[in-house]
Amino acid sequence: MTKKVFLVDDDQDIIVQNKLALTAKGFTVEDAGSAKEATEKINKFHPDVIVLDVMMENPRAGLEFAGKMATDPAMPKIPIILLTSDGQNPGWLAEGAFTWARVAKILDKPVTPEKLVDTVKSVLGKK
Repeated sequence: MTKKVFLVDDDQDIIVQNKLALTAKGFTVEDAGSAKEATEKINKFHPDVIVLDVMMENPRAGLEFAGKMATDPAMPKIPIILLTSDGQNPGWLAEGAFTWARVAKILDKPVTPEKLVDTVKSVLGKK
């Protein structure tokens, strides 16, 4: 069965790049340009993993979406790969932001297509 990846990012160039890389490796990919759009689409797509930008319609939109997924019983429990341009040691890490979220990995933006594919495979337990 083909694994499904849900890309959530407000930068369409990044969506296109990441979608091309993932579909070339056999993944089924859906995307959303905001946390709001992701909330509307997630239960229709049923992804196996989410690649989620932190800063979208507001600087914490991705974290807010991840928090909603972790605390709302109507939301699916899916592993998340966060993309951030804040670097590998963003200040919000110290806030305990991940005590409630299903964040499997954090990748610095921009991420190379190869690194993204490798990370998605790793999170999904694929070789």
